[in-house]
Amino acid sequence: MKTALVPALLAAAALAAALPATAQNTYQQQIRSQLMRHSERVRGIGYSADREAVFGSLNDDANDQKTAMLAAGGRYVIIAVCDEDCSDIDLRLFAPDGTKIIEDIETDDYPTLQFTAPLTGTYRLSVEMATCRQNPCYWGLQVYAASGGK
Repeated sequence: MKTALVPALLAAAALAAALPATAQNTYQQQIRSQLMRHSERVRGIGYSADREAVFGSLNDDANDQKTAMLAAGGRYVIIAVCDEDCSDIDLRLFAPDGTKIIEDIETDDYPTLQFTAPLTGTYRLSVEMATCRQNPCYWGLQVYAASGGK
């Protein structure tokens, strides 16, 4: 009896450990799909993905900081999206000297920043999960640069 119980307990533990990873993969698929949909709009106005997308998860009212190296005079669009449990995510961009360049804090789940970088250097992006119904909420962002340089 004991020998049959051990494999069953091990299988149950493995299944429980796999569930969060499966849920995360489902949310990441949602995020990738949304980024692809929004990228069509951005590509249509002359931008292309400048680097790999960035992903993360946040609880309600939490924020995360990411950095991006940008070139002076470069025209950029940065889009963020969040999963189906999120209805509001915000983005703020700060120049290398700490000055806030632009923000999208509208009540929506796809903030978009379109700007020309004033300086070459490392910019800081603040991602804020303004409204998440079930913690954590997953998010992703993509940086696009104007096609053909500046």
